[in-house]
Amino acid sequence: MTLEKKISRLTIGIFIAVILIISIFSIAIINNKVSEAIGKSLTDTAFVVAANPMIQKELADGSDPKHLKVQNFAERVRLKTGLLFITVMNTEGVRYSHPIPDNIGRRFLGGDEKLVLKDGETYVSEGEGHLGKSIRAFVPVHKDGVQVGAVAVGMLKRDLRSEVKEYVKGLIPVFIGVFIIIIFLAKKLANNIKEDIYGLEPEEIANQLREKESIINNIEEGLIAINDKGYVTVINNKALEILNINSSNKINSKIINLLFEVMYRRSRIFNKEIRLENNIIIMGNFYSIIGEYGKVVGAIASFQDFTKVHNMAEELTGVKELTWNLRAQNHEFMNKLHTIAGLIQLDETDKALEYIFHTTGIRGIVTDNLSKIKEPSIQGLIFSKYNKSDEMKIKFEVDENSNLKFIPNNIRVQDILAIIGNLLENSIEEVKIIENGYIYIGIFQDKKIKIIVKNNGSKIDDNIKDEIFERGFSTKGDLRGFGLYNIKNIIESLNGTLKLTSDKITTWEVEI
Repeated sequence: MTLEKKISRLTIGIFIAVILIISIFSIAIINNKVSEAIGKSLTDTAFVVAANPMIQKELADGSDPKHLKVQNFAERVRLKTGLLFITVMNTEGVRYSHPIPDNIGRRFLGGDEKLVLKDGETYVSEGEGHLGKSIRAFVPVHKDGVQVGAVAVGMLKRDLRSEVKEYVKGLIPVFIGVFIIIIFLAKKLANNIKEDIYGLEPEEIANQLREKESIINNIEEGLIAINDKGYVTVINNKALEILNINSSNKINSKIINLLFEVMYRRSRIFNKEIRLENNIIIMGNFYSIIGEYGKVVGAIASFQDFTKVHNMAEELTGVKELTWNLRAQNHEFMNKLHTIAGLIQLDETDKALEYIFHTTGIRGIVTDNLSKIKEPSIQGLIFSKYNKSDEMKIKFEVDENSNLKFIPNNIRVQDILAIIGNLLENSIEEVKIIENGYIYIGIFQDKKIKIIVKNNGSKIDDNIKDEIFERGFSTKGDLRGFGLYNIKNIIESLNGTLKLTSDKITTWEVEI
């Protein structure tokens, strides 16, 4: 069954049910109202008859009912008003008038006349008489303040039903008109709903929802969407897997905050690297969702698990760094051997010894200053940067008070290596093109780990101090500008701080 038919039938069914309920109550109300109106009309007619002096005199004198004087008057009134009967009776209940003349002189039937004859009450009742079941009004007749009889005016009960039926028949055209309008509006409503759902039938919508749900749950990216109230409306299986959660209530606040950011700013964020708890790293894109009339109706995030890629990149970077440093050390070692060999061949033995002692002495100082750093990988990284700097004739100083007793559980060694390696590499890039290049590094541990790197390279302008931390920003060409971006993300994920000052000396101060 099509959506149009369903909506039309449902609307018509509701209309019919409402009409039936209204009709039942309306007929009951109409019946009561008509009964009241007829009762009042009968009572008024009875009062008119009871107020007639001739009627009062005949009853007071006890005249013979067979004289038909009262009968003739009552019948004239009855025929003019179209009533069933007008019965005048004395205090004994003997009729003085009746539509059937043979009943004149006989007692009134029904039993409901006793109140008017005994107590002089005025009332309307239903009773059974010679003419059938009727509605009748009773009014006492008085002469000089004394009750001398009563008047009963009535109409058949079926005549009342006829009155009600006639009233209801008058409403039938209205009901038909409303019914036609309801059918038209039902079809209009169904068409409007179909337009809103792009002309699709319920079965087609259900099939498309199942297809989309299947597609969403089988793509290799995590998807999370929120509505304009901030409630999560979509989260696929891949997102749950990547984030290592089992419910949308456990989504990391960093992801939710970024969704709110793009939603309120009506913007997009691309290739955002986010570090979460449990060493989870994701790379995500965030978009605001624009609905009808340009209104923002929510936001969506798509992201991939970047943890493995990031770790592999760090490992590959470490291998590359190690290879480069081995090459640098080999090159440096060969240069030093050639220098020593030349001095010996020139019989400059003393100078050769002095050169050897000077070289080993500088390396010994660097080695001693690194001895209080208990993490071998950090020692190795710094020493490799020292070798690279030494080959480029850059003065490299390690603070003699440097110390690092242990790595806290919430900090990965790779994070510290990334911070130190990027800062030292940037410093080498800055000072390798100048004479008397100088680089300093100090690592200190108290309640937090503090890393200080200095160089005497070019001053960093104040107007780009914020830009240098953006992804892809670099003054050295394309495919650069990721090191400082990564450092910033690492520090933010560890709730640390990064302070940059630059004048004659550029200082990077990190605290995590």
